[in-house]
Amino acid sequence: VLDLGGGEVLTQSLDIVHWALGQHDPNGGLTRGDAACDAHLVALTDGEFKQALDRTKYPERFTGQNTEQNADRSADASRVTADRTLEAALASSAHLGGNTSNWADASVFPFVRQLAAIDVARWAAAPWPATQHWLAHWQSNPLLAACMVKTAVWQPGSTGRRDARAAL
Repeated sequence: VLDLGGGEVLTQSLDIVHWALGQHDPNGGLTRGDAACDAHLVALTDGEFKQALDRTKYPERFTGQNTEQNADRSADASRVTADRTLEAALASSAHLGGNTSNWADASVFPFVRQLAAIDVARWAAAPWPATQHWLAHWQSNPLLAACMVKTAVWQPGSTGRRDARAAL
């Protein structure tokens, strides 16, 4: 959630990404790449793939469902994403935006990162070399370390605000 002040609050991650890049986009990440392909990939990842990922990561939330079945669903969703779309896009360029990352890279990365972390050996054995290389690049990026700074748990009475630019 991003409170813009004056009663305006952005609750969706993609809205926040687009707002942030609208404020400062020195590398053109909002306009680089194939807009239709990027939107399709982000929708696929944020839809079917995310639902299967959640069933795998949080089986306790889906009572009456077998954990192994959930793992199979996640594998199926990841195959759809990686084999048919992400792997194909990354086979021809280092990033979804071409030679440099764009908003779709930043939007898809967290989901792929979560999938890879569930079963590292299974991820390493997957036949997606371009996607694995892309993920490794993102995981070693200093911007990720800057964004993932652990903060104190919010306590009643604190403002809970932090200037995100200070971390960069």
